[in-house]
Amino acid sequence: MSKKRNQRLGIFNLENSAPIELVKKSEEKAKAVDNGPAIMLDVSLFNTGNNRINARTAFLICKEQMRLSNIRPQTIKEYEYNYNRFIETMQIDYLDEINLEVLYRFLDSLGDVSDVTMQSKVRKLKAILNRFHDNGWINRRFWKDLKIKVDTKVKLPANENNLSILLSLLDM
Repeated sequence: MSKKRNQRLGIFNLENSAPIELVKKSEEKAKAVDNGPAIMLDVSLFNTGNNRINARTAFLICKEQMRLSNIRPQTIKEYEYNYNRFIETMQIDYLDEINLEVLYRFLDSLGDVSDVTMQSKVRKLKAILNRFHDNGWINRRFWKDLKIKVDTKVKLPANENNLSILLSLLDM
């Protein structure tokens, strides 16, 4: 066998390796179900009458999709915390109960928090709602117009005295 340029060797050399078994054993399937929802779940199984999807079930499916998309576990935990707080505070059972008015009431229920905190919570809720929309569970992106303005403090420029002090400290 001649060695070609850019030829992969080592673990990529499958010429003399044992065949790879692609079928899972029944024990592995049972173990996968115990760890959380499988992505292969049919969403129509969770629909109740009138095409209503349970809010918690929808998030479990999205959570599994995020895990399979290699989103950081800490990010998923933050999404889960904010989403659970949202549906518990607003007493939401089904996805069709979420609308712009409910989002505004949730932000109002946060009380006296900084604009940055509110903006962070909105960003996380929007990310989850976007996933619901991508899965076809929400028809219209009503949340896209919801924006939280954050006032940024303007820093004053340094004067000559501050610059000379800084330069003298650097010259040590």
